[in-house]
Amino acid sequence: ALVVQWSIPIWGVVQALTAHVNVTDYIYHVGISALIQGLFCAAAVMISFGAILGKVTPSQLLFVGIVEPVLYFLNLYIGTVLIKAFDSGGGMFIHTFGAYYGLSLCLFVTNQHTLSSRDNTSSYSTDLTAMAGTIFLWIMWPSFNAALLPLGDAQLRAIINTFLSLTGSTISTFIFSRIFAHTKFDMVHIQNSTLAGGVVMGVVAAWDISIAGAISCGLVAGAVSVIGYVFISPFLCRRFSLQDVCGVHNLHGIPGVIGSIVGILAAIRVSHRASKYGAEFPLIFPGASNQATRQMIAFFITIGIAVVGGLITGFLMKMIGKLNHFHPGDWFNDSLFWEIPSDYYLVQSREANVPEFSKGKEPGTEMRDTRAPHLESANYGSPTN
Repeated sequence: ALVVQWSIPIWGVVQALTAHVNVTDYIYHVGISALIQGLFCAAAVMISFGAILGKVTPSQLLFVGIVEPVLYFLNLYIGTVLIKAFDSGGGMFIHTFGAYYGLSLCLFVTNQHTLSSRDNTSSYSTDLTAMAGTIFLWIMWPSFNAALLPLGDAQLRAIINTFLSLTGSTISTFIFSRIFAHTKFDMVHIQNSTLAGGVVMGVVAAWDISIAGAISCGLVAGAVSVIGYVFISPFLCRRFSLQDVCGVHNLHGIPGVIGSIVGILAAIRVSHRASKYGAEFPLIFPGASNQATRQMIAFFITIGIAVVGGLITGFLMKMIGKLNHFHPGDWFNDSLFWEIPSDYYLVQSREANVPEFSKGKEPGTEMRDTRAPHLESANYGSPTN
């Protein structure tokens, strides 16, 4: 809510700069597009939050929520106004930016206590609840990618491309989850990687990339996302202490990068076919014949602002964290900042004492959660005895 409110005046400044009008003299009309821009910015901030949840205080989250929108709209202004890059549904400016900004923050809030916390795990009830959220996101993602596009064929293409890409990522997610999860389906993959098709279409959704192209992008994004959860996240956590709590790198970062690369390649092929797009061509190809080059420049600038901005914000956020110290056992625990229900410890105690064989393991075998940490199934409420 705060990010949306804060985004409205910042977007007004962007509008004034775009119109080459003095900010103090510019008359800013708040409409549906301004509200959508605020929600898009909030999406980027929530993606960044996903990498650090459970390891930060509300004050630190508030600080990030104030700083990140400024950098988000700065990057959006540079990319769309100055460079004239195109990003249908925020694959570059929302997902890629939010993911790598959040990963940069991770460097300042990860330590041995967070890495070894047993409260950073899932429960059956949280997995089911998260699955409901996945279904809603899957249904709404085509409209997300098409929301700010010109009415007509551009919106129609965005909806069709995104829907087909989502079907592709869903299929590949179930296939690769079965392969890597020892012939079983992993809820982490199903909750997240099935949505990778929507992210990968974020840049090129409005362009004519063909039905096969959209489905292929989804198939690749879903597969790579699962591979990210199984191999890349554990490697980054082990080697660089990048404890990505939600796995935002796998759902938003990697698919966003793939989508940005697809955008560069697609711009080379279709930007010379102006007659096919008619009057909408300058709206979805603002860089005309140089669109591919502009897409590439905007991509690298996005990564640069996200990483550098995230490192600076993370350092300041760590200083703010000293005002309210975490103690061993406080990480990923709801009781530190929330009033907890009367059955809080009872429920957690029951979950902690479930027999091993009822969890799908043979009695006496080692119980270890080998899945990458993630937001949807993380249970931040488990007490530490």
